[in-house]
Amino acid sequence: MAQFLYRCTTEGAINNDLKPSCGFEMLFEEGSHHCPICGTELLRVSAGQTVSEVLRLGQLRADQQRLQRRDAISLAITGTIKNE
Repeated sequence: MAQFLYRCTTEGAINNDLKPSCGFEMLFEEGSHHCPICGTELLRVSAGQTVSEVLRLGQLRADQQRLQRRDAISLAITGTIKNE
């Protein structure tokens, strides 16, 4: 069965201030899990970029390349770069 990364979301000191923070993370099967250190419910963490992040970054790169090509052509033709 597939396993997913789960992370404790507790912020600040725990265990009567004996531990400065938790930071527990581990691979578990999908489901509801609690931190064995502080008891807080664990949050499932993404293992990589989401589809929307990949698409957004791809569009950003394409836009930057388009602007660089436009600036290079403008510079070659007029000697100046056109501002939008």
